[in-house]
Amino acid sequence: MIYFDLDMVIRDFVPTIWGGEEPLTWSQKVEGGSLYDYVRRNKEEVLLNSPETKYASVIKEAMKGKTITIVSSQPEDWREETTEWITKHLGEAEIHYTKDSDEKLKLLSPEDILIDDSPNFSNFEQVALVRYPYNTIVLEKHKPLAVISSAEDMKKLIQQYNK
Repeated sequence: MIYFDLDMVIRDFVPTIWGGEEPLTWSQKVEGGSLYDYVRRNKEEVLLNSPETKYASVIKEAMKGKTITIVSSQPEDWREETTEWITKHLGEAEIHYTKDSDEKLKLLSPEDILIDDSPNFSNFEQVALVRYPYNTIVLEKHKPLAVISSAEDMKKLIQQYNK
């Protein structure tokens, strides 16, 4: 089974938070504060109105006829708006909310994979990393299952594991 992270894999925060420029670090400040503080001040704009990533259409097409399973580390006060975004953009999906990256891995069976952008896993053996400037440090320390740098990479990976 393929599990998909939501933010920066399917939902694109870059236009609504960083004005179109990808963040360089995982903890990059937004208006002088944390990402979480910014989103809490702008929940509707960010959580409901962020567009889809360049990968979203590939994921939806490749998973046509199958349930898309989302696993996302969302603060509890973001989950209602996030679920609404998922329903609007993906239709019916299976959603698992977790407290952190490593809790996501606990959901996986040995044959499962997770497509995610987080650099914060303790183990990347089952993680296909969606590459962004803020997570390239991972490649110096860990060997992810795969690295996704383009829509074509995403399509090939889904075709390989979508059985």
